[in-house]
Amino acid sequence: ALTNNIDRLLQILELQLQIDLKTSSWNNYLLKNVIITGRSGSGKKTIIGECCQRLWNKYLIYYKFVDCLSFKGRKLDNIITSISQIIDELVFRQPSILILDHFDDLFSNQTTITDANIILATQKLSLSLRELFHRTQQIHTQFIIIPIAKQITNIHRQFTEETPLFYSQILTIEPLNAVNRILIIKS
Repeated sequence: ALTNNIDRLLQILELQLQIDLKTSSWNNYLLKNVIITGRSGSGKKTIIGECCQRLWNKYLIYYKFVDCLSFKGRKLDNIITSISQIIDELVFRQPSILILDHFDDLFSNQTTITDANIILATQKLSLSLRELFHRTQQIHTQFIIIPIAKQITNIHRQFTEETPLFYSQILTIEPLNAVNRILIIKS
């Protein structure tokens, strides 16, 4: 199951990056992003890490993991500035992939929050990030963003419902069974 997920994601990423495998050249199409979902411990980060390492080894595609939990409690402007700096580094080294782990934790769950200030801050953050990502990908066509979340419903609707769509595919990683976990630990 792990190998199937890695192969499937690798195919998706190669297609999204529009790699011409015969000439190893890039096609200049606007990239679409892939949202990865799955329960805690399902191996999302491991699978993406393996895929990105293979893309690095094969095509020298640079990638960077960002743990969005590190932004918890920070001011909106500081979060945007930090992510902008990371994006600047990645577009300088493109082709590149930005992996946003715990992406859903950036945004408070709007169904359980009643504080209007928190709701407004969450909406402003999601809109600011969406605009930043969109502007960057319009200019830099060899840059892809992979948000990782527990559930698609935990991601702010700015990324899941608004048009143009932020993503081209959602890949759900099923939890590993005991046999698969042992194989991963051994390797």
